[in-house]
Amino acid sequence: MRSKFTLLIAAFLLFVGASEAAADYRKVVQASNILAKIEQGEPVDYHCVIIEGDLNLSGLDLPIRYVKRSEAEILSGLSEELKIIASPINITNCEIRGNISLSNAIFWENVDFEYTNFTGYAQLSGSCFKNYADFWRSQFCGKVNFKGAEFNKNVNFGGAVFGRDANFEGSKFGGYANFGGAKFGGEAFFAESIFSWYAYFGKVIFDGDAVFSGAVFEIFADFGRVEFCEDAFFVEAKFSGKAFFSGANFKGYAEFLKANFSGYSDFIGAEFGGYTNFRVTKFHRDALFRGTNFDMLVDFVSVEFIEGADFEYAKFYGHADFERSKFGGNTTFVDVYFGGVVDFSYANFSKVAYFGKSQPIEGYIWIDDSKDTVDSDGILISNVSVVLEAHKNLCTDFGFYGGVVILTEGLIGPHCFPIVETNNSTCNDTNTDS
Repeated sequence: MRSKFTLLIAAFLLFVGASEAAADYRKVVQASNILAKIEQGEPVDYHCVIIEGDLNLSGLDLPIRYVKRSEAEILSGLSEELKIIASPINITNCEIRGNISLSNAIFWENVDFEYTNFTGYAQLSGSCFKNYADFWRSQFCGKVNFKGAEFNKNVNFGGAVFGRDANFEGSKFGGYANFGGAKFGGEAFFAESIFSWYAYFGKVIFDGDAVFSGAVFEIFADFGRVEFCEDAFFVEAKFSGKAFFSGANFKGYAEFLKANFSGYSDFIGAEFGGYTNFRVTKFHRDALFRGTNFDMLVDFVSVEFIEGADFEYAKFYGHADFERSKFGGNTTFVDVYFGGVVDFSYANFSKVAYFGKSQPIEGYIWIDDSKDTVDSDGILISNVSVVLEAHKNLCTDFGFYGGVVILTEGLIGPHCFPIVETNNSTCNDTNTDS
């Protein structure tokens, strides 16, 4: 009997302890108190509290500074009159149970929302952060709008969680922009944004579309090991410094149409699971695609590789189109797997192109114009003998319609001269000199 009573007491104490643990004993602060401090220019400093109500600047009597906006900016909702906030804002590890409306404001001092949970929407479009802005590991449950915002110094969104759409379109990042490890649950808009220094998106997860079309990365764009779960758009994006996409995973479409890479571009070990488009893109320095996997159609039509292009160990499981591309430096396709049709029609190799030890071609390769494709250095294709062994018929299965092939160890042959169509007799007549 006593043991049963003891068990009942223990269970009761456990229940009480759990209830107390579940209770929220954080202090509650009204949003109106914070707004009053901002209006008076007093420091705002809260840690581990609940803020009830909306933080809305519209009703505050604050100094105004005039800025020039374009017509497009005005139409998008950005004001030419910005309210000046002189208060340093330090709201960390808090929960804001309301909406944030801090658009068209100038924050003169540091802004710190580290570990804070925004339960409503966060509207900060057109605002200017003159000093450090910290949103480290913050959670945004509603939509976030930083459209046209300016971050003059470092900004930290590392580990932040954006539950819905996040809009940074046309924003300017003057210092280090850290989004490392952040998660975007909705669509992420960074179109036309300017990153003047280091832009770090390492290990970010984009659950929705990621739009960086027209964005400018002036120093270093780091997208290492990023996961793009939907489509990724970098149409006409400009990478003035190094572009780092090593280990990135593109599960949807990857659009780099007319992008411009002025510095080194690193796609080593990247995974492209959907349609990939680099058409009319320019690579001014070495382009590294070593060990990259392309699961579907990849379009490199009219791409300019002004210096080297390295595709060693890459795997093309679908159609690979390099038609009219220009390779200005040494080009490497060593140990490459081609699983579908490969088109180098009218491509221009200014230096040596190495295709050594590539796995047998399961599709076809076209090189249609020997004048434009093969220069005085020739095209070194040391895997042709492997293809011949696998398919027994170079012209039919390997698909050369012109050009001179230089085999392994400098062996010359076979000579597939320009012809209208291939047939077995033509191939049988070609000889291999050893």
